[in-house]
Amino acid sequence: MKLFFYRIRGFFLFSCLVLLDTSNTLAEKIPEVSVSWRSPEHSDLIHKIRAVFADVPLMMHVAKCESGLVHRENGELIQARDGSSSRGVFQVLMRIHGPQMQKMGLNPERTDHYLTYVRYLYDKQGLKPWQGSRHCWEKGNISTLG
Repeated sequence: MKLFFYRIRGFFLFSCLVLLDTSNTLAEKIPEVSVSWRSPEHSDLIHKIRAVFADVPLMMHVAKCESGLVHRENGELIQARDGSSSRGVFQVLMRIHGPQMQKMGLNPERTDHYLTYVRYLYDKQGLKPWQGSRHCWEKGNISTLG
C-alpha cells in the first residue's frame, strides 16, 4: 500500500507541477542555470527538473554533477562513461531501477516518465542513489550552477 501511495504521489506531484507550473515564489528559490549553449530541449529539461524538484533545489545541483545537465546525446539517453548501466541526466542505474520503472508503467525514454521515477526514487531513498557524486554536490554552491 505504501508503494502505491509513493507512485500516485510522485505522479500527481509531477503532473500538477507541470500543468500548473511552479509559482514565482518557489521559482525564486531555485537558481537559474546559466548555460550559454541552451538549446530549446535543454531549457525544457531544466524547467522540468525545476518543476519536479521545486521543493528540493539541491537536486538541480545533483543533476549538474551527475551529467552536466545533459539528458540525451544524439537522441539517446546519455550513458555513463564507466560502462555501467547509468543513463540520463540523473544517471539512474537502469540495471537496478529499470525493472521497477517497468512495473510502474514508466518508460525511461520519455523525459516526464524518467523524472517521475527520479522523484519517486528521491522520495523513497533521499540522496542515497547519488552518493557517488556527493563530493561534487555536497560542497558545491547551489547558486553557481551552470
